[in-house]
Amino acid sequence: MGFAARKTGLKKHNEPRPVAVTDISPVKLIVRCVAFKHSDQWQAFSLEFGLAAQADTFPEVKQKLHVMIRDYLDDALIGEDRGHAFELLNRRAAWWVYARYYAAGIINALRAMTVKRFCEQWDPRELTV
Repeated sequence: MGFAARKTGLKKHNEPRPVAVTDISPVKLIVRCVAFKHSDQWQAFSLEFGLAAQADTFPEVKQKLHVMIRDYLDDALIGEDRGHAFELLNRRAAWWVYARYYAAGIINALRAMTVKRFCEQWDPRELTV
């Protein structure tokens, strides 16, 4: 820590501040997701955390990803990984997942519903303590 930071008690800019559940607004916890059918399997991805799930049907894959996101947020915010919350909550999916997400609107308009966009909204107060 530099002299000015020591004197004023401020942290350096590159030191992440611990994230508390009360610091996070539910608006910031909208997790954008995309699911698409590949061969006979559905694959779903979260843009915000880079999580992925696979199942036979869209409802199954959406439920699997929902559970994964809930567990991920639980671990990052109040679980054993809360010391790494800053890094975990700032993970992102690969560029091609973003491309599929934004292209989903156009694809849905042009052909049968084989690509679906959806969001998962989370209220940190609903997570287990």
